[in-house]
Amino acid sequence: MRNAGCSDNAKGQLVVSIRRAEAGEEAILTRHGLAVARSVPFRRSSLPRRAGTSCNALRALR
Repeated sequence: MRNAGCSDNAKGQLVVSIRRAEAGEEAILTRHGLAVARSVPFRRSSLPRRAGTSCNALRALR
């Protein structure tokens, strides 16, 4: 996991973070040298989703 860079603007820092995520890396976004967010690669689940599964799980929590 790396710092997304010393970019002075949010757009530049976000572009670097997205490129690193596309390459499979995690990146930390900073503001004034302090970590404020983490960018991670998106991984699709290998299991197919079933319709209504999430809703039923939320209802069970009530």
